[in-house]
Amino acid sequence: KTKKKKLQSVKKAKKEVEASQEDEEAEVEDKTKPKIVIEHCKQCNAFKTRAIQVKEGLEGAVPGVTVALNPEKGYSFTPRRGCFEIREEGGETFISLLEMKRPFAPMKALDMEEVI
Repeated sequence: KTKKKKLQSVKKAKKEVEASQEDEEAEVEDKTKPKIVIEHCKQCNAFKTRAIQVKEGLEGAVPGVTVALNPEKGYSFTPRRGCFEIREEGGETFISLLEMKRPFAPMKALDMEEVI
């Protein structure tokens, strides 16, 4: 029964991710609006939690900004392992933490309010 519950929760999580990706794709792209890309590792929920926190903060604080979490680049895109990066699409990189190992101290030391 526990395997069945785990499988159901995994399927539910996949559906939520697919739905959020479809919502992002459905948005009409406007070249005048700044587009921020947040690439985060899928290894640990700490990355996802911080990425969502930054996304919601930016969308609330900066009018007209578009924020994408792990946008697909072509056929298959997997974010880099241990990566937490915030950058403007095709431009400046704001934060780049690469190849972090557990317990992800550099990322956890960030003040998210300051980052936003």
